[in-house]
Amino acid sequence: SVMYDPFKWLNVTGRFGIDAYSTIGNTLLHPESIYGITGKGVIESFNENSILMNGNLLTTAKKTFGDFKATLTFGGSLDDRNYEVTSVRGEKMYIPDYNSINNTDPTTQRNKLTITRQRLLSLLGTFDLGYKDILFFNVRARNDWSSTLPAANRSFFYPSTGLSFIFSELPIFNNSSILSYGKLRATLSQTGKDAPPYKILPALAPQTTTGGGFAFGFFGGNPDLKPERTQGYEFGTELKLFKSRIGLDFAYFKNTRFDQIVSQRLSYGTGFIFGLVNGGTFSNQGFEVQLSLTP
Repeated sequence: SVMYDPFKWLNVTGRFGIDAYSTIGNTLLHPESIYGITGKGVIESFNENSILMNGNLLTTAKKTFGDFKATLTFGGSLDDRNYEVTSVRGEKMYIPDYNSINNTDPTTQRNKLTITRQRLLSLLGTFDLGYKDILFFNVRARNDWSSTLPAANRSFFYPSTGLSFIFSELPIFNNSSILSYGKLRATLSQTGKDAPPYKILPALAPQTTTGGGFAFGFFGGNPDLKPERTQGYEFGTELKLFKSRIGLDFAYFKNTRFDQIVSQRLSYGTGFIFGLVNGGTFSNQGFEVQLSLTP
């Protein structure tokens, strides 16, 4: 990570990280074992490689204007995932205790290469404004571009906002022996979610039958797929009484999910069995109450 302060009130921070790992695996099912007797011995080996790169660049400005304190942040982020697995499998072992793919019948040997790549680019911004440590207001916004969605729906925007009022800071409560802390809060938010990779167009799958080659898999494409959405709101209060010996947190919330990305069984007339669609809307709402006691 790198940080730079061009001015006292301005900060630029950049972070970048790589998480990489590799796994080599081997399985041998002895031809005389209960698991390997059907295939007269099975050998399977795989090599798995994964590289996850993520980074962000944020610029933050902080200013005070009389009784107001303002913070503005703007930046972008990158999330890039590369996953690759190479595997080979063979049956009908010639020598029961010799662990080598060359020790299997060549007509049973099958190779498979699986590559999964996914990228998410984002621009984001936040604005926080406080007044005399009593009233706080914030706005957050984010726009994502996902490689797993069709080009027309690849960009999706979701904002959120919140307001809180610490009424215990009012002069009328300064000498209160009952109320130690009191806050009212309200939030309104929306989020977005992309799809799994390689689901907007029918994908080719390798054939393990004699002759090999490719054919369409079970999943059909959906070129009109949209991002999944969630929006909700919450109202609540937080109270601390008698020198914070008694605490009460109460909230009412409601969340609604729509355009959910779900797997749907398709008509056989399409040539496929499954496909992803935007379908289903459900909401949940309720009350949350938390009570804390300190002797």
